[in-house]
Amino acid sequence: MIRRTVMAPLATTGRSIALLTPMIAISGALISLTFRYVPGARAWFEQLDGERKQLLMFIVTTAVALTIGGIS
Repeated sequence: MIRRTVMAPLATTGRSIALLTPMIAISGALISLTFRYVPGARAWFEQLDGERKQLLMFIVTTAVALTIGGIS
């Protein structure tokens, strides 16, 4: 009998973890490049409160994940 834990899906599939790291890296790079090359993006982002910043980062990460999922 196999015991399953909450982390079992991630522990059993190396592909899930292998896709997680690039998604985070791509999301971070996309946000970083936006702040570097889009005028006013950094000032606009700094004016947001904490919840809106987290929501924006969630949206970017989700968009990257959906794009990677659609490609593969």
